[in-house]
Formats: sequence, C-alpha cells, structure tokens
Amino acid sequence: MDTLAAITAEIADLPDVVRVAEALAGSPARLRVAPLPAAARAPLIAALAQRSRAPLLYITINSDAALRAADDLRQWLGPEAVLLYPASDAMPYEHMSPGNEVISQRLRALQMLNDPKQHSPLIIVAPIKALLLPTLTPEELAGASTTLRLGQGLSQDALLRTLVRRGYRSAPAVEAPGELSRRGGIVDIWPSADERPLRVEFFGDEIDSLRRFDPATQRSDQRVEQALIGPPHEIPLWNRDQALERIAAVDLSGLRRESRAEWDAALAKLDLGERFEGRAFYAPFFRDLTNDERRTTILAHVPKGSAVLLSEEHMLAHHAGEIAEQAEAQRLKLIEQGELPPEFPRPYLTWQG
Repeated sequence: MDTLAAITAEIADLPDVVRVAEALAGSPARLRVAPLPAAARAPLIAALAQRSRAPLLYITINSDAALRAADDLRQWLGPEAVLLYPASDAMPYEHMSPGNEVISQRLRALQMLNDPKQHSPLIIVAPIKALLLPTLTPEELAGASTTLRLGQGLSQDALLRTLVRRGYRSAPAVEAPGELSRRGGIVDIWPSADERPLRVEFFGDEIDSLRRFDPATQRSDQRVEQALIGPPHEIPLWNRDQALERIAAVDLSGLRRESRAEWDAALAKLDLGERFEGRAFYAPFFRDLTNDERRTTILAHVPKGSAVLLSEEHMLAHHAGEIAEQAEAQRLKLIEQGELPPEFPRPYLTWQG
C-alpha cells in the first residue's frame, strides 16, 4: 500500500499540479483553482508545498478550520512541515491578553519564515483573524533577536540587560516562555518561540555550555551548538518609553471615574514593566502610529517566491468584514459608556489594509 508521502509525490507530478506550481513560482500571479472539493484541498496543498522552494501561507476562515487544515496537512507532509499561526481569542478592545501558546506559535511561525536555512516544504496555516492582528516588522524581529554560540565571548550582565529591555521577566526558576533566571554562572532563558527553555552556562565571560532543559524537572538533557533568542512577545515592549508618552497624551476626560482608575493602574504597571492581564489592550501605543509600521502582518515576513493560498476568498473577505463591524460596534459602545477614549488607535487591520 502506498504511503501518504508516496501519494503526495505522485500528485505533485500530475501535469495540472505542475502547471499551478510553476505559475505560483513565477512572476506574481493570481490564480483560482476550482472546482476543488474540500477533501482534495489538503493533498493538493501538500503537493504544491513539495514542489515549492519557498514556504506557503494558507489562510482559512476561522480557528477551527485552521486547526483541521493543519492536522490534515501534517498527515500528508509530517509534523515538522506544518505550523499554525493562530489568532487570539480576544476581540479588539477587550482587556484580554493572548495565552503563552498563542504567542509562542505566532513567533515561531515568524522566525521560521525569516530563517534563511529553512528548507521546504513548509506550510503556515492561519485563520483570517490572525492576519488582522498586527505583529512585529521583519526589522523589529531581527533587531530583537540574538544568536548565542558555544564558546562565544559575552558578558552575563550585558545579556541580561538586553533581554530584560526586550521584555523578558526575571523569575526564581524558569517555568514559562518569556522568563529568565540567573544563578551564579548559569542563565536560564525560555525564548517564547521555543518549545523548551535554554540553559546557558558561563565560564567567566565566555559561553561554556548550551543545553535545553525540562521546565518541570529543571534537568538539562540536550546539548546544542547555538540557539536563537527571539523577542518574548509580538508587542515591541522595548518601546515602552515611547508607549508611555503616547498613552499620557490621550485625552481621558470622557472616561468614567472607574475606567479612569483602571487606566491609571494599567499605566503604572506598564511603567514598571509588569506583566498583567489585558496588557495587549495597549499594544497600539507601542508602535509608531505616524507610519505603516502598525499595519505589519505576517505577510511582510513571507519570503520572495512564496504563495499565499486563500480558502474561499469571498468567504474570507466576508468574515473579515464581520470582525471589523463587530469591533467598530464595540468601540462605539465603549466610548458611549465612558470606558474608551474616542482617540484610541484602531488595534486591528481590515481586509483592505
């Protein structure tokens, strides 16, 4: 019996599939493949990924559809070839932060798209809502990433200062992504995009050992030659001073007294660099609203030669419009209730940009 891998290879060699793959790999083109039964989408996308030299981005209508598509594609290509780029459960203007898993998966997808050593096939699966949430620019991601290498000369103090400035938080023991801990000549870090934390052992100002460890037992078990330490969050937390200035400039005269107290309390926590539920609500202030930086999506990270595959484009556009309508209705309601300043910047993108 043929394996799914063998069947994928056969599908990839079909003349029609070859023509579609060649068209996608050539000059920018807009193709419509129809009719295409739902059951045929996963094997076709897997076959296109096999023929592509660059990653593919596959957009679905919602999170459930993205999860199903990712699971189906892993059956055809294997677990390492498919990543999920999820959306937060929160709606725009809600005081709710994304969970660690959502942050980790989104950052992992961005890092893989920006890795020049990444080999195909690779498919990033995302619900349309995930594209409506701004993310780091490629320049911000690169500027907030550091590669550690075995034998590298590096000051512990300099490393810790850099990571704390980027938003990593100190903890007695590293148990969650975005945390770091120092014990003598050992620095533990959990890069948010990584599945497991990293233990960096110093000999003076030189990296003597790099090992992955189990956060439950705190025992190291895997030596590595180098490791990439990316940012702890999609919010550019290192822009905190600018964010505080922008927040302070907002006219709060229309807020209820209780809402003003909540705003002031959150501002104090942001000033101290604390992590708290609802911190993502203030994400727009960490970006320069005078240019298009805040409009960066995962599309800015898709390398040249990649294809963006839309599952039922008209339905995606309709659903994106519904999300925008619900968000605008919520904004107007909160302003009327005295819970949101009228000039609060829009925290999401629309289908048009």
